[in-house]
Amino acid sequence: IEFWFSGILHLNATKSFDYYLRLDTDSMLHSDFPVDPFQLMIRKEYAYGYYTLFRDDAVATIGLVDFVESFINDHKNGTKAALNKLELPSPNSRRDYRPPMFYTNFELLSMRRFRHDPLLKEFEHQVLKSKKIYTHRWGDAPLRYHQVMVGLDWNKEVLKFCNFSYAHLHHNYFRKPCGE
Repeated sequence: IEFWFSGILHLNATKSFDYYLRLDTDSMLHSDFPVDPFQLMIRKEYAYGYYTLFRDDAVATIGLVDFVESFINDHKNGTKAALNKLELPSPNSRRDYRPPMFYTNFELLSMRRFRHDPLLKEFEHQVLKSKKIYTHRWGDAPLRYHQVMVGLDWNKEVLKFCNFSYAHLHHNYFRKPCGE
């Protein structure tokens, strides 16, 4: 989990990368990309690209909403949470809350942006410092979603890829392009 949330960004082997595209070993593309996804991200200045959203299990995200809320409160004037209309449940509703997450088995992100943006780096640092990846099993998918929600402008810097067919065999998941 820590590797996909943080480690990939700091490997010697990836230091020269501008972007990376994650596909798990059991991911399958069932159609071509109509445009080069890397060129699209560069041309439009997107920092994060994803395929779809899901919700994580409440048992695997205990304390995550409290952490995100605290992070936002500690960085009142710096986050994009209000701009992105990030809604966090009230403290009384958090016990069984299933937070949103990117389906990170397919993600394309700007390595430079995630490595150098002070807010994105601080979020990463605070997550690692909390050790909740290990003690609470916080996954890279809900962490990446909340990192993006507090650090990027959703309407300008985040791209939903939906113009190709994708399958993830382990989860028996298949999705056709948008509009089909």
